[in-house]
Amino acid sequence: MFGLQPRQPLSLKRRAFAVAQHLLVRTDWPANLAHRFGLAPSLQIVKVEACSTAALGSGKALRIAFAADFHAGPTTHQSQLDRAFAALVDCHADVLLLGGDFVGHRPQNIERVTKKLAALRFPAGIFAVLGNHDNHTHPSRVTEALTDCGVRVLVNEEVRLAAPFERTRIIGLDDHTSGEPDASRIPRDDAVSTILILHQPSGLLDATPHRVDLALAGHTHGGQIVLPGGYAPHPVVRSRGRTWPVGLTCPTGHSGGESWCGHEHASVPLERARRPSAGHAARR
Repeated sequence: MFGLQPRQPLSLKRRAFAVAQHLLVRTDWPANLAHRFGLAPSLQIVKVEACSTAALGSGKALRIAFAADFHAGPTTHQSQLDRAFAALVDCHADVLLLGGDFVGHRPQNIERVTKKLAALRFPAGIFAVLGNHDNHTHPSRVTEALTDCGVRVLVNEEVRLAAPFERTRIIGLDDHTSGEPDASRIPRDDAVSTILILHQPSGLLDATPHRVDLALAGHTHGGQIVLPGGYAPHPVVRSRGRTWPVGLTCPTGHSGGESWCGHEHASVPLERARRPSAGHAARR
């Protein structure tokens, strides 16, 4: 259907929604209209600090840039993508982590993201997971395009960083609802610092039995509809999307550590033996 090859069969509701999108949004008119009348959401970089109970390696602090939910396509104007990637460069981070939903509903729009990613250089690398929109369109095409531009896509696997962060690993789990998350494929190692990338906060439910120092998730868009002052009257569905719509939290009963949820762009210095401080604001 429309060249889509979803990872899992689409429900009748999802198929009907996909058809409606392709019939009603054939061009970029929503993004162009919002851009023309100044209705596009503003870009904000949020900076927080988190601490690790294990050593990072010979390095004392790991600076992480995180971004998610680009939704490249008719609803995201190119100027927004330009500003987002310029802001990521300005973070001067050691590593870039990407939380999925690179495209909206057309897999070919991944090229709008990869042409930006191809020009980025982060000393410790660029790592990503896919989101529900990626999995509902053409996950293999999105993955291939990301890989070709130097991004390591993690699907229920880990990667160990090189020195000076040789005691730090990145775990990427498949999406909680549209994928097949399986943390049991990854050996448990409490002696290293573990950073978990998820698309949506509910993915923390899939992280057992791992101890996680920092989990980074997108998907909630700060609560989906956010009023002045940060109140979210209509948070996204799924249990942890409601519980943790935005900001730095310390969830109980989910492998410990801290979780950064809801923001599309954040800069996180991860250090050992430092008391964390948190700041948050919805990107709207």
